[in-house]
Order: sequence, then C-alpha cells, then structure tokens
Amino acid sequence: MRAIAGSIRSLFPRLESIYIASRAITAAAVLVWMLTSVQTDSAHRALAFGMVIFGAHLLVFYFIWRKRPKFIGDVFAYSLIFDIIFVTYLIKYTGGAFSGFYLLYYVAIMFSAYYFSLNTCVGLSFAITTVYIVSNPELLTKISLIELAIRVGFAWFFAYAVGYVSRHMRQSEGKLLKLLDTLNESTTELERSQTRVETIYETARVLGEIHDEKEITDNVLDIAENILGFEMCSIQFLAGAGGELHERARLQDSRRRTDKLRERVRLEGVAAAVIDTGVAQRLIDLDGKHGYLPMSESAKSALIVPMISHSKVLGLLQAESNKVNRFNEMDQKVFSILAASAAMAYENSRLNRELEKMVIIDELTGVYNYRYFNEKLADEKKRAARYRQPLSLLMVDIDWFKRCNDTYGHEAGNVLLKGIVGVIKVNIRDTDVLARYGGEEFIVILPQTLHEDAHLIAERIRSEIDNSRFGDGVKYPLLHATVSIGITTFPDNGRNEEEIVQLVDRAMYLAKGQGKNAVATV
Repeated sequence: MRAIAGSIRSLFPRLESIYIASRAITAAAVLVWMLTSVQTDSAHRALAFGMVIFGAHLLVFYFIWRKRPKFIGDVFAYSLIFDIIFVTYLIKYTGGAFSGFYLLYYVAIMFSAYYFSLNTCVGLSFAITTVYIVSNPELLTKISLIELAIRVGFAWFFAYAVGYVSRHMRQSEGKLLKLLDTLNESTTELERSQTRVETIYETARVLGEIHDEKEITDNVLDIAENILGFEMCSIQFLAGAGGELHERARLQDSRRRTDKLRERVRLEGVAAAVIDTGVAQRLIDLDGKHGYLPMSESAKSALIVPMISHSKVLGLLQAESNKVNRFNEMDQKVFSILAASAAMAYENSRLNRELEKMVIIDELTGVYNYRYFNEKLADEKKRAARYRQPLSLLMVDIDWFKRCNDTYGHEAGNVLLKGIVGVIKVNIRDTDVLARYGGEEFIVILPQTLHEDAHLIAERIRSEIDNSRFGDGVKYPLLHATVSIGITTFPDNGRNEEEIVQLVDRAMYLAKGQGKNAVATV
C-alpha cells in the first residue's frame, strides 16, 4: 500500500501527532482496564506482552516522526497494519465478542481514510471486519445478528463516508494549493515588475536631465542590460528623410559599442510597421520570420518598440535573445517606457543644442556672435600662452556698406553680408573661428598662425571678395564690394584679449585710412 497524503503538501495539520496521541490514549485505556478487571494469569501475561510490543512500536514511530524522514507516509501505512493486528490481539484477550475495544477499529479506519484512496479504505474495512469475525467466531452465537450487523456495517459506512469526504478534501486542497502557487507566482512577478517599473521611471526622470547624447545612450544600454536583463539591444534612428534606419549604438555580449555598427538599412518589414503604426512588436520565434533583419545570427526572439516624442517617431529600440519566446508582455511594456523616456531625452538634447546654438550664433549670417567670440578668444589666448604658440586675429570691415543699404535697401545689404561670409569661410580652416563683430564687421581667430600666414589669408580673402559679385541679378542687383582687413598677432602684440582686439581694430582702421580695399598690420 502507498500513502497518498502523508508525503505531500497539505493545508491541513499533519495527523502524525494526533495519531501518536490517540495511541497513547489507547495504551492508557488498556492499562486502566488491566488494573480494574478480573483476568487470568495467561490473559494478563498476553496483554502485558502486547502492551510492550505496542509501546515499542509507538516509540519507534515517534522517533521517525520527530526526524521527519521523507518516507514517513510509508511508515505510517505499515503502522496502521500493525494497529489492526494489535486491536485484534487486544480484543481476543479482553473479552472477545464482548470486548469494547472493537471501537479502535474505527479509529484505524479513520486514519486510513485520510491516508489511502477511497477504494483502498473500503477494502481495508472489509478486511478488518473479516479478521474481526474470524478471530472471534463466538460473535455469531453470543451476540445478536443485528448488533453484529451494526458493528460491521458501521465500519464499512464509516470507511466509505470518511474516505469520500477525505477524497474531496484532497481534491479541493490540491486545487487550492495550485491556485495559491499561481497566486504566489503572480504576486512575485508583480512585485518584480513593480520594482522594475519604479526603477525605470526613476531612471527615466534622470534621463530627462541629461543633455549629452553619449551619456543618454550609455544610460539606455545600462538599463537594458542591468535592469531589464536583455542580452542584446540596439538604438536606431530614422535617417535619410525617414527611409532608412541608422544604428546609433549597440549592446551585445555584455559589450557596448558605438563603432563598427551595421550600415544604414532600408526601412521595411517589421521595422517599417513599428515606425508607421507606432506600436511595438514582440516576435516569439524568428525561425522563418520574413521581413525582420536580426542583429545577431543566433537570435531566436526579438522585441521592437518605437521611440516616440511629441507624437513623432524618432527611431527604434530593438532587443534580441538567443532563446525562443524570451520577451513577455511585461518586458514589452517596460521596454516601451524606456523607449519613450529615451526619445524624450534625445529630443531634449537636440533642443538644448539648438538653444545653445541660438545663443552663440548670429541669426542673419549663421556665424558665431560677439559673445561666443569673447569666450573663444580667451580660451585660445590661454592655450597660445601655455604652449608658446602664435595666435593671429583678422578684423574684416565692408567698405561703403551704408551706401549699399541706402542705395539698394537693407535686404540687398543682408545678401551682401551673407555672400562675404561665404567667401571668408572658404578661405579659412575648420579650426579657425569666424564671428560677426558688429553690423558690417567680422573677426577671425586664427590659432597657431604666424603673422606672415595670417597676412596671406587676409590678402586672399580681400582679393576674392573684390573679384566676386553678390546677388542673383533678378530680385537683387549684382553687387560689388571691397573689404578692409586689419591683422595683429599674439604674443608679438598685446598682453591680454582686450589689447589684442584693440590692436586689430586699429589695424583695420589703418587699412581704411590707406584708401580701403587693403590689408594693414599693427
């Protein structure tokens, strides 16, 4: 026989302690009966021997129960068999057919009904009543058949009733335990998801305060790896008028990289669907999945979410895994939160750059303004002094600019300003700084440039402007202009930024005093 309930989880108290208590009460009852009843010496010895065996069995069971071995259920099953034998032995020597200890059979049946199946319990009750009658044949002659039928029938009824109730209790208990397991798993997952969402929201708040794109990218990949636990993640932006995707950065094999990324890819398939609809897609199994371009050849599942800011899709966050069905619905929701936060952070970074650009850029000509020039000159002067390198300045002033405005209008004057800026830009280096100093005055910082080289640059600018014509000849007339350019070089001239500017300004006026369309040096 195999115990059903003795070795499985249960919501009900374990019956081993009740079993031991009932056996202790049984032993006490037998001892009282032995002390108060008249019995022969042979019966007394037989009962004493049976009590010794019963006590030893009870001690062994108690020892095993306290240690709680995994096979306590099987031990309990064999213990019930011993109980049936002991009760039969007890009835035999305490009055046989007239012994009241037959009631202990019902206790054994009760415990067997809990530990065994219904059929086993009913069969066991039939075996008990058979053993009871066979071991006490006087039952058929010394008590009425009605009383015997009650004793036997009640045993069978008790076995069936308790077994039936016990079976349904176990079934209900199993369903309840399964429901509790599911509830515990759901609660644990909910707590884990809540923690992840709270972390994402907190990190997203921090993202909104970052204006450096590289730092934003590092934070997004860090969240994907350490909070979401993704093995692979890619940040991709729309490029080429929205027809292509450009990969900005990637997390793969615990490495973050911003170089050697895949080339711009045509926007199509799953990526195009996510961009067009703004709805994330979770790909459970990539085998045979057409229209998806994986980052890794070993990818088995993927999650693609759009980066949306102010109802505009900026790009995608794409995650992959080497496991099929790696991403669940909660991953998609949390990843979408990250994508929205990243999109807002990138957009804020772009707007911040534009704002900074507006602060330092002259709106009309597109070159740096006077404010930026002062800051840049201070930096370049410190660098030149520290490394003992030359630093030259050019001041360019348009000759007769007021006459042009008065004759052709301010719009034509603006065209002229823009045209001259274009000529200057062509003739200076990328490391040089061109700024608008005043209405028609421009100043150029030439780092690491000797006076002789600065003079060549200034002469080239003067000559090309003199030989150029500005305007389209239709809306605006073809305009001719000349410039006067002053030059000074640090450390030969000037000790600080203010003196350097004063000297180059004096040189420019010196060029004008020489008849304009000239280059002069101080």
